[in-house]
Amino acid sequence: MTGPGLGFLMERANISTTRGRLLLLIFLAVIGGWGCHPTSCRADEFLCSSRSCFGGRLSDAEAAFDRAEYLRDEGDARCVDWYFRAAQLAWLPVQRRAAVGATGGPANELYQTALAALITTGQETGRWSFTHGLLVHAPGGARRIPIRYYGFPWQPDQFGQLCPVYDPHVTHQINHVYRSDGLGVANIARSAGKQRFVRAHQPFAATVVLRPSANSSWSSPNMQLHIYDPLRISTVQIDGRPVNLTRDLTAPLTTEEDGNRETSFMAFVQPDTSAANRGLFMLEPYQPGKIPVILVHGLLSSPSTWTNFVNEMHARPDLNDQYQIWEFQYGTGEPFLKSAAMLRDQMFQAVVTSDPDGQDQALSQIVMIGHSMGGLVSKLQVTSSGQTVWRSFANRPPEAIVAPPDVMQRLRRYAFFEPSPFVTEVIYVGTPHRGSPWAWRPVGRLAGRLVEEPSANQAAHERIVAQNPGVFTEEFSARIPTSIDLLRPDSKMLLAMDRLPMSKQVCQHSIIGSCRGMIGAGDSDGVVPVESAEHGNVASEIFVSSNHGRLNKAESSLDQMFRILRAHAQRCR
Repeated sequence: MTGPGLGFLMERANISTTRGRLLLLIFLAVIGGWGCHPTSCRADEFLCSSRSCFGGRLSDAEAAFDRAEYLRDEGDARCVDWYFRAAQLAWLPVQRRAAVGATGGPANELYQTALAALITTGQETGRWSFTHGLLVHAPGGARRIPIRYYGFPWQPDQFGQLCPVYDPHVTHQINHVYRSDGLGVANIARSAGKQRFVRAHQPFAATVVLRPSANSSWSSPNMQLHIYDPLRISTVQIDGRPVNLTRDLTAPLTTEEDGNRETSFMAFVQPDTSAANRGLFMLEPYQPGKIPVILVHGLLSSPSTWTNFVNEMHARPDLNDQYQIWEFQYGTGEPFLKSAAMLRDQMFQAVVTSDPDGQDQALSQIVMIGHSMGGLVSKLQVTSSGQTVWRSFANRPPEAIVAPPDVMQRLRRYAFFEPSPFVTEVIYVGTPHRGSPWAWRPVGRLAGRLVEEPSANQAAHERIVAQNPGVFTEEFSARIPTSIDLLRPDSKMLLAMDRLPMSKQVCQHSIIGSCRGMIGAGDSDGVVPVESAEHGNVASEIFVSSNHGRLNKAESSLDQMFRILRAHAQRCR
């Protein structure tokens, strides 16, 4: 990594001649005390907290940074001490400019570069502990620079890694980038340890500032590392004046996108694999009093399809203060009756685990947003099956079926259900309530044949069909129905689902794509006809000129979702 150093200083001073550069080197060597070779300096030059050290020239900070760079190239862990010194020395000019409302400039650039390197090398050398602080070596011996946390729902022991944002990667998924310059270094943090309903290594935003503690004096600065949650804190006080923090709310959302297409495809063709990645996940630890929004992706997709939604929601403090985001990930090749059963079970477990005494009213006001097939999975959380679903594939009652107990237990779980008591609002986005002609077409039939069920499941299915001749429909008997099979407009199970009674406590909304015609199906979003996406008894319905894949990312769709969320939060007060 490169950063500002002696060459940077010469460039600012507009010293380009060989003689001028030589004079500057001699000048720094005499008055700055930094003319020695990086490896020949005494140990007592590493760190100091004296007035002359803390209030030194910017050239001192640059020389310390150059020394840190040299030691880092040599693989010497002492680079941590020198990066710390460089950032410490650069703080005073940064503070002076911030106190009068000025940001940027050479001092801030040096401060940020040194601090970013300190964060990285501190972790690489094992000097950094999120619970105990940063270890640096001073003339009097080793000491810990304490770390303070502000605004996070995460605890210190839930931090696993910090990665400074050097060159943010932005993909086509993002409508807007929410990033701003200011004080400190923007980081992508990752969670550590096993936490129920939180993904391993979950990324989130964090801004790091190295500054003196509140009880420090100018002559004796006790430096501390302050880590801020930029979702909740945008400014800090410097000499009684609010100063903007450096913030990057978007970068953590783009880190998981590489390989998503391959992952989504494998989750479709091999729906029973990667069980550890399936289920209901919170983007942050549970926060009492905040209403969950559960995002459910569609066919051949993954939670990354909601990147734009999450990015835009994070940029809206009023929604951030009232909602917490949960995501449901599932294998999209398996029947959505099975996926819906898994979500039903996990939602119950998440609520009971988070609030065992049932005191949090926000957990009984959950909003679900389903894109494409995810809308069908969401609808099955707020409907009552009665005997309707079972009769759509069997002509005898469950007790008359010959099958092992474990097989019948699974079938009952998929076919019999009641509305979740926790969900009160559902938003359908391009949802094929009555199927899609796409499932009939060659590409749809081919996709359906690609789905691989485990051999044990196939054998159990063949056995139950053989032991109960004439009982099951052709749709069920031919094979274990895939999600593609159930999306055919003539699917008996899908048509049965469309007749299920809805919970009276639930308010429904539809966002429908209408950008092109489909042969024999009329207006559509290219995949789902408008006629299939329309749903009765909705409180609101809008049409968006967007194709199916972009419908949940379109500006008009996002505006409608946020309007619904604001109205829902108002009703829940």
